[in-house]
Amino acid sequence: MNTDNVKSKIEKMKANVEPWHQALSNPVKAQEMALERLLKGYNQTEYGRKHHSEKVGSYADFQKAFPVSTFADFKPYLDDVKTGNIHALLSDEPVAMMFTKGTTGQPKFVPLIPLQIQFVNEMMLRINQNYSLYKNDFEWMSGYNLNIMSSAKLGTIKVGEREITYGYSQAVLMSLLDQTDDLAHNVTPTNEEMAALPKEPTKENWEKRYELVYQKSRDKKVTNISTSPNVTVGFGRYLHKKHHVDPKDLWQIKNMALGGYPSLQTHYVPIIHDLYGKAVDVRELYVGTEGSYGIQLDDKKAWSPLYDHLFFEVQTIGGIKPLHEMYPGEMGVLIVSTVILPRYRLGDMILAYEAPYFRCLGRENTKLNPFSYGKLVGRSAINLTRSTPLNTWR
Repeated sequence: MNTDNVKSKIEKMKANVEPWHQALSNPVKAQEMALERLLKGYNQTEYGRKHHSEKVGSYADFQKAFPVSTFADFKPYLDDVKTGNIHALLSDEPVAMMFTKGTTGQPKFVPLIPLQIQFVNEMMLRINQNYSLYKNDFEWMSGYNLNIMSSAKLGTIKVGEREITYGYSQAVLMSLLDQTDDLAHNVTPTNEEMAALPKEPTKENWEKRYELVYQKSRDKKVTNISTSPNVTVGFGRYLHKKHHVDPKDLWQIKNMALGGYPSLQTHYVPIIHDLYGKAVDVRELYVGTEGSYGIQLDDKKAWSPLYDHLFFEVQTIGGIKPLHEMYPGEMGVLIVSTVILPRYRLGDMILAYEAPYFRCLGRENTKLNPFSYGKLVGRSAINLTRSTPLNTWR
């Protein structure tokens, strides 16, 4: 790669990543600033005014004014948005909808407004930028991102008098990454080629997607994948069965940015290394339909919160407190204030390591597997009934 071009990109990378690093080093200040910014948006909504958001001046005020709420609590306001009453819950016009079929809950439609898209772009760029800066490795930027995605355009939904596009959440998030940005790199196949395929997520249609990816990409220099771990594994197994070849025989993939599954590190990574090669660095994204919450910071198998974007709380046995006040070994249910959802009880069980590292163990009603939990914390004997000092995890 051209040396001057690399230097320019490195400076732009640092400018995007450093605010996150600064927020991790001073979460108290970062969370104060994030809450202040979010409240400005809530002030423009009926939901915010109902809870007197304009009078909130501190975290204590925020706790008193806004109740902890589930998606069901917000649904009437989201339904009102669909009728055209945008400001029932949104501070701006929606430009797209993210959809999930509800593999861990009820199906959801979540609108995206411009500020969310800005955050998504920053987050999706940060995962690879942070990897490059941490590893001092920029060669992967000269290759392609393998575009193994479900559909970002399933159809349209009416919002007032407007028709806006909706699609599966992770595909929408990836499609929003501005590929004309000189920090991004080419994808193969193109988004247009993938969008032309059948959209229903049947086994037959997924195999058509896998085949297109293989045919369009087998002779290209592929260095990166950004998708979900189950799709990554599914594609590798398809190649092995259909074409009698593994991905590691076709490409030298440097890194992967994968998210959406709490079992990424314990279940999927060993399979991915078998299919794609042990040299692949797997980096975790903590994402959901309602937002993007964290990124893997370094080689430790955990994610670190986007303290400069969202406001994080956790409900523990001892009560609700800021996420950054958790101590190593403590568990609790995550509560996130996003651009459109104040104090949203996400329902994910969170495990804290030393700051600023966290793991998602799964939904709060999920029965924890002591073996998998032990692998996460680096111990074979785990007492799940009380907090455990986590000094040996890797």
